[in-house]
Amino acid sequence: MGGGDAPPTSRTPQHVKILMVAPEPFLQPRGTPFSILYRMRALVDLGHEIDLLTYPIGRDVELPGVRLHRSPRVLGIRSVPIGPSVRKLLLDVGIHSAAKRLLSRRIYDVLHTHEEAGFFGGRLARRYGVKHVYDMHSQLSAQLGYYRFFRLGLFRSLFETLERRAIRSADVLITISPSLVRVARSIWPEADPVLIENTQEGDDLDPSCDAVELVTAGSSASWESSFSGETDLRARYRLPEDAVLVVYAGSFEPYQGLDLLVGGARLAVAHCPSLRFVFVGGEPRDIDRLQKLVHARGLANHVSFTGRVDPSAIHGHLRQADILVSARSEGTNIPSKIYSYLKAGQAILATSSEAHTQILEPECSLLTPGTSEGLAQGLVTLAQDPALRRRLGDRGKEMADERCSYETYLAATKKAYERLER
Repeated sequence: MGGGDAPPTSRTPQHVKILMVAPEPFLQPRGTPFSILYRMRALVDLGHEIDLLTYPIGRDVELPGVRLHRSPRVLGIRSVPIGPSVRKLLLDVGIHSAAKRLLSRRIYDVLHTHEEAGFFGGRLARRYGVKHVYDMHSQLSAQLGYYRFFRLGLFRSLFETLERRAIRSADVLITISPSLVRVARSIWPEADPVLIENTQEGDDLDPSCDAVELVTAGSSASWESSFSGETDLRARYRLPEDAVLVVYAGSFEPYQGLDLLVGGARLAVAHCPSLRFVFVGGEPRDIDRLQKLVHARGLANHVSFTGRVDPSAIHGHLRQADILVSARSEGTNIPSKIYSYLKAGQAILATSSEAHTQILEPECSLLTPGTSEGLAQGLVTLAQDPALRRRLGDRGKEMADERCSYETYLAATKKAYERLER
């Protein structure tokens, strides 16, 4: 291990002091921040201590065994979009400086980095004589293709180089999906990742519980929810008694395929006028764009938007659906919403992309081609067959109980940190 000027540590992997660097708006209702939250919860349950360094954006969290540090504000930035952005790059400069300052205290055994923090994690770990755990949530170089400004080959080449260095530098590499295991090995053939699926999700969050407290006072952001708590969707949106309720929950990013879903909804409603759609989540500007598309397709009476919803209410929304839909059109990582869908025990309709087929099977879901026509056919099939919906929902719930338990998640996290003993 590099960094000969660092004092030897007397701790073992049975109890380590971790500096976790998360270049994310924490906590906000997004997939990666919740993945980080549950990673910390598992590590604390395993007896470790954590200092979390994150952006100066998000709602403060109190978790026993975790101390929260925020990097300095940069140019008054108070929000950051999903995916790569100039704002994120500016914030990463601040988080890198803050990480060096904290590591210079010489009190840590492990530097645990998420996403692009892994790009500088290996170098800092060597400098300060600590182990490096790299939490790889996605192939960042591939994500660049979703965003116009970053499609230049120069950015792709740079990110590929940095990703390779991050994987090579890691004493332990964590990935969140089987496809990402293959990606990591394609980047660095000697990689030996530990797979920890994102089975613990934000819909499990209970803000009133002792294990996780969301603090309002002094927080830099709120959920900005349209509503929170258990809500009767059918009553709220005055749906007909015979309505077949289709729910989508998640971000409204382009790779989610929501334009395809709206196109499929238009075709399906022509055959099944009882179909009603509720989109849960989304930023105001994205909702506005999709609402305009809905009106242009003549679906204004069939589609509703909740806006942001408190994470503790998500599961209640999903349970009310007759059909849960994911139209993911790009990417190979398993959408975190799929685990939530399975737990809800309702029929799932999803495109037959690799992102879905890694976990969804015909026994627990209806998989369709990634086209509006394919989604429309799936919507009509499920709308007209309540018995099929019930069968798929029951099998999905069984699968969630088998695969998505906290005990399984905790065991995988323990396995990752046991590798530090090598």
